[in-house]
Amino acid sequence: MGGSGHRLRAGLLGAAFLGLAGTAVQAQDVSGRAVEVLPDVAAARAGNVRNVVAMQPVYMGDRIQTGPVGQAQLLFSDETRLVVGPGSSLMLEQYLLQSASTNTVSRFSINALRGTFRFITGDSPKPSYAIKTPTATIGIRGTEFDLNVRPNGQTQFVLLSGAATICGAGSCIEATQACSMVEIPRGGAPRQITSMEDRDRRLKADFPYVSNQNATVRQDFRAQTSSCSDQRAVLEGKPIAPPAPVVAAVRVPPPPPPPPPPVVTPPGNPGNGKPVGNSGENPGKGNFGNDGVKGKGGGGTGGGGNAGASIGLDAGGGAGGSSNPDAGNNGRGGGNGNAGGNGNGNGRK
Repeated sequence: MGGSGHRLRAGLLGAAFLGLAGTAVQAQDVSGRAVEVLPDVAAARAGNVRNVVAMQPVYMGDRIQTGPVGQAQLLFSDETRLVVGPGSSLMLEQYLLQSASTNTVSRFSINALRGTFRFITGDSPKPSYAIKTPTATIGIRGTEFDLNVRPNGQTQFVLLSGAATICGAGSCIEATQACSMVEIPRGGAPRQITSMEDRDRRLKADFPYVSNQNATVRQDFRAQTSSCSDQRAVLEGKPIAPPAPVVAAVRVPPPPPPPPPPVVTPPGNPGNGKPVGNSGENPGKGNFGNDGVKGKGGGGTGGGGNAGASIGLDAGGGAGGSSNPDAGNNGRGGGNGNAGGNGNGNGRK
């Protein structure tokens, strides 16, 4: 029965629109056009009513009315976007073109009379917009927001992005945070809804395009509603990933180079405190001997076959000579200051 009533009304509205051909309605400057329509949607002006269908223009002075399941998505020449939800009524009061080359307007005034709405600003200067309801006036600055106007005129406003000033009964509230909600009762001052539980309840009950905009709203008429979704997730106990921490870069010094391996010097023969040192080992090791104890001259390591003559400086034991390439190296020893004698020993091949 409801569907038959909608089709009957649409037919009557269509007949009324056909009767307006050539009248002043078509002579008016076009304000915008309906890019998406769910029947039934009508536009009334000066007592005349016409159907609104997709791609049909709308005009300044039109009162847009939607049925219980109707919806209109209106695109204006300055790229302003407006969604008129089911069971809603809206008046296009003023749309004054400022520059045809830039498609901007000097005055864009609408009066949301009843129902649910979404408003997304376009390219016109923000002071040119004037949004009114029976209980509120809204000034905007680069804004996306949704409205719900109840039959008694009470207005509920939720900011989706940007900023807005909501005034009523001589008082104003500045909304700057996404998902800020303001209520303007009839005859009363606006008040901000700060309780998350209360705000979530109102979002679900009164703002259908925040709860689910994907089902009926075109992509270019959708707004950023994630901030409201995150708040609902908190209320429902759903975890929300925290933002990644910002970690300052730490300069890590390179590791120090490894220490050089220790030099191991094999001990020499002990000194005997005499001018002639003890013979070196047979065969000689070819390494330096350790310093001898003072007064005990250190014997040199073995020479290259026959003993060579070498005088130790400030040493008791003499160092063995080197008579061929395969001989051992000279030994070092601590002594008593006397000159050292010859060291004897054989070299090692």
